[in-house]
This record gives sequence, structure tokens and C-alpha cells, in this order.
Amino acid sequence: GQVEAVSLTAVSEAMGTASEYAAGNYISATSMCYDPGNDRVIISYRDEPNSSYGTIVAGTVSGQSISFGTPYVFNSTGTYDTQVVYDIVAAKILCVFGQNAAVLYGVALTLSSGSWTQGSTASKGASGNVGFLLAEYDVNAQKTLAVFKETSVGIKGAIVSLSGTTVAISNFTTASGFNQNSDPQAITYDDSTGTPACVIVADTDSGGNQVKVFAGYIYGLSTPTFGSPTQVATSSVSRQFEMAIAYDSVQKKSVIIYRHEDGGVSDTYAVVATIAFNSLVLTLGTPVAASNLKGTYVKAIYDTYAKRTVLCFNVNQSPQGGATRTITISGTTPTWSTTDVYYDSGGNSAIQTSVTYDPDTLKVIPSWSSNNVGSRGFAAVYQVGWSSTNYTSFVGITDADVASGASGS
Repeated sequence: GQVEAVSLTAVSEAMGTASEYAAGNYISATSMCYDPGNDRVIISYRDEPNSSYGTIVAGTVSGQSISFGTPYVFNSTGTYDTQVVYDIVAAKILCVFGQNAAVLYGVALTLSSGSWTQGSTASKGASGNVGFLLAEYDVNAQKTLAVFKETSVGIKGAIVSLSGTTVAISNFTTASGFNQNSDPQAITYDDSTGTPACVIVADTDSGGNQVKVFAGYIYGLSTPTFGSPTQVATSSVSRQFEMAIAYDSVQKKSVIIYRHEDGGVSDTYAVVATIAFNSLVLTLGTPVAASNLKGTYVKAIYDTYAKRTVLCFNVNQSPQGGATRTITISGTTPTWSTTDVYYDSGGNSAIQTSVTYDPDTLKVIPSWSSNNVGSRGFAAVYQVGWSSTNYTSFVGITDADVASGASGS
């Protein structure tokens, strides 16, 4: 074979300048995904100045900058809890959303040469209003799992599938172990078992706003199946918008982030979850607190190149603003970075956070509504700092001088 000198490759951490994607005041209900067919970052949101219409926009990453096209209205009615995923097989963006009514909606959107087209909107009635909507695409099942809170009922889920531009929504399945006040907060796709599942974090006011985590499975099924929940923290008081989850594809474990308040002390914790597919049971490691971190509007994504989970959040202490921290795991132990890297540092809240990963440029893209300028919508490009070395490829050294062209041990 061929030999080379031991070397180190290092990439410096960098945060790009924020770019505005929506000029109207108070952008909310945001969600993000990446469209690999067009190499675009996709953001869906509720445009409250425009009658709260459901809107979508595409962004192009270049270096440390991102630029956006013209926003497109996909639902010209008051829209709530938008969620976008990219359907690899259909090569389309699926948006699931609510309208402050007892209905779950879905629509397929196609981006071509900067222009949007959409299919017919599908709907499925519920017995209570649909809220706290989450969605995750299952590449193995080639379908999407949607999870939501049904008012006065609890947490439910449905399988949403695409055929061309036609959306189909399955019957709903109730997740056991939650009451009518429980809210789903975060979702990730975990393929550690070889037969993937989605892991969902939820909070519940049963027993003092406990944080619980459970798994859902949709492959080969007509409706979702859910495992029993596992309690993440005891005697916790965790509030909405303070929980996140991401799947570490190298360690093949999920990282759960949550706020824990006990005895007047409030901290942000990370805990590693390992899933057993046959039972959909989640085993948790020991929670580790971040150093002086109190975050709201928390979202997480895994950077496959830097091999770190990236947390994007609003700093709920001085100085306020939107910021990131990273988490690495070894076994079942998470380790936090200790410094906030700000993407909005004006001293006011950066809320309605969403985040996605651009695998073409190897960058993390957070988006948020900035209270500094009327909660208009912004996004930035974050380069996670990382280094790698080839020293682990070292095999050995010759036991004597070897002349060119000769052989040796």
C-alpha cells in the first residue's frame, strides 16, 4: 500500500452573518429540513402579519452565508405548527400542519428552478384540536411519522405517506402513559437497531411536569405503534420549548436535552438514550448538566462530519440572544462544550428556533425569530469547529533499513 506522514486537519469554528428570510413581524411555528435534490435549506413558518398563512421559503448556502428566494404561501388560512420533511423516494417536501382545528393536514411541495408547486391538501379529522405537531421521515419505511397533542385526549400519531403529489394520512394511534395535558416536544430518527424507530420526548403534568421519552415504529404498518414511556428525570419541572433530541449516527445513540428545576435550581441537562427495538424500550445513561446554561426554544441537530450534537437555543439569562453549544458522547456519557457561540447577540430574545444540517457544505443552519427587530425571521450558517488526524491508521515500522524496491518486515 501507500504510506503517509501523521497529520492533523483542523477546521475553525465560525458563525456567519444572519440573513432575513421573512420581513413581517412575528414569524412563528417554524420548521426546517434540507432538500438534497435542489441543495436548498427549507423553512416553513406561520406568517402572522400575512393572516397567519402557512408559508415556505428556500435558502442557498455559500460559504458562511445563506440567501433566500421568494416565500411561497402553501396554505392561505390561519396555520399552526408547521413541520417539513424531505421525502427521499418522492423527491418532494412534505409539510404537515394544523389550523387550530380538530384536523391534521398534509401537502406535497416541489421546488424547481426557484419556483414552488404543490399538490392537493390531504386532511384527517381528530376528536380534539391538533397542536404541538412533530414530524420525522423514516427512510426505511419511506414514510413520515407525525406526532401531535390532541386537545382533551393526549398524544397521538399518524403515518403520512406520499405517492407523487398525493398525500395519505393513516388513522391515529394513541401513545399510552400520558394524560390529556401532555405535550410532545421533540423527535428524532434513530436507526441504531437496524430496524429504525423514531424517538420522541414529551412532558406531562402527571406527577409534576415530568419529562418522558418514548419510541414509535411505522415500518410495514398501517398505523404507528408506540412503546411505553421512560421517565427521564424525577421531580422535574420542565416547561415547553425547553426540550430537544438528536441522533448521534456514529455512537448510534440519541441525545436528549431538557430543563430540570429542583429546589429553586434550574439547569439544562443532556442524557444518552439507547433503544431496544424489539420492545421499543429506552435505556438512559446518567444526566449531565451544562455549565451555566439556561436555554429556551431549544432545538438540536447532529453534525455528521464534526461528530457532535449541536444545540441551538435562546439564552434565558444575561446576555440574552440566540446561541449554540455542542455535545459529544462517549458510551452513555455526554460532554458539553462550555462556551455559547451567538448567532443573535443583541441582548433580546431569539425565539421560535429551528435547525437543520446541510450535508453538502457540512454546515449547521439555525433559524429564529429575533425580538431585536419585531420577531422577524432570520437564519445563519454555523461551522462547528473540529479536527481529525490519521494517527489511528498507524500500522507499524520496519524492523530494519529497507532499500527502495526491496521488501522487509
